[in-house]
Amino acid sequence: MNGREDRFSFSAKVKYDVCLSEGSTRIIPSIGEIENIGPGGFCLVTEEAHPIGQVIRVHLPLPDVAVTTATLTEVCWIHQSPDGGSYRAGLRYLL
Repeated sequence: MNGREDRFSFSAKVKYDVCLSEGSTRIIPSIGEIENIGPGGFCLVTEEAHPIGQVIRVHLPLPDVAVTTATLTEVCWIHQSPDGGSYRAGLRYLL
């Protein structure tokens, strides 16, 4: 990701699946919220800390229709909120 360049304000609740390990078919479904989005990735707010390098499949909502599209992403950075209640993760697109 290229930092904050080309970022757009966007907020949406999303479902995402954490891939437990490379080649594993086991996933953990979760819910988070996109905070902003850009051509290289987006910021995801979650209740869980995901390690850098973690692969996450995110189900992105499509505007004006009731469907989502899945994309694979990778955690590039993670920060805990000052109150300790949530995490902000920078995800970059893999596909």
